[in-house]
Amino acid sequence: MDALPEDQLPNSIGGRIRAARKSLGLNQGGLAARLGVSQPTVANWEADVHNPRQLMLAKLSEALEVSLGWLAGGNSTERLSPDHPAATYLARGVTHVPVLPPETLTDRQSLKSRTAHCTAIDYVPVSLDTTSLFGVMLDPGPYAAIFPGTPLFIFDFERIAPEPDLFALIQTEDGPVLHGWTTSLAPLPSGEVLGTLTAAIRYF
Repeated sequence: MDALPEDQLPNSIGGRIRAARKSLGLNQGGLAARLGVSQPTVANWEADVHNPRQLMLAKLSEALEVSLGWLAGGNSTERLSPDHPAATYLARGVTHVPVLPPETLTDRQSLKSRTAHCTAIDYVPVSLDTTSLFGVMLDPGPYAAIFPGTPLFIFDFERIAPEPDLFALIQTEDGPVLHGWTTSLAPLPSGEVLGTLTAAIRYF
């Protein structure tokens, strides 16, 4: 679907779903069939009763033949000049990171072979220049003062060497634990390094 003029740009995800659907000549039932959902679900999206989950947004962008960036946020990247500070960031692709239950983590090989996706309970979109990411909700243990609550931690399984001031996920006999390479809050646990922390998201 071509970029719409500024004054015709739908200002919500539901509005963009409707505009893209109509441009393909689809009714709500036809789009629902493509996605494997019910027609009322599509109607609720288009009415902005609730937004699609992250994984469904990716399926919608494919079914509607539009970019995920446009569907999620409109034509913002197309309205920015290439030298605008935000242009590079907004034009960068979005990676859908699998969120894995801690008890299903075993070793780095399963993460690298993508078999871990079979146990994903959700996906979160991130804009980072790597595809070797996975997420896990984890008790931070002795690092609770740094990471209050039970944050969603995003790790990179291709980065396993100790890095100053960073944290790693280590698979121990008792399960995965967070470890700070240069902190003295906890001794280095015995086990395989699964990845280095790249982001922590706290939900309220």
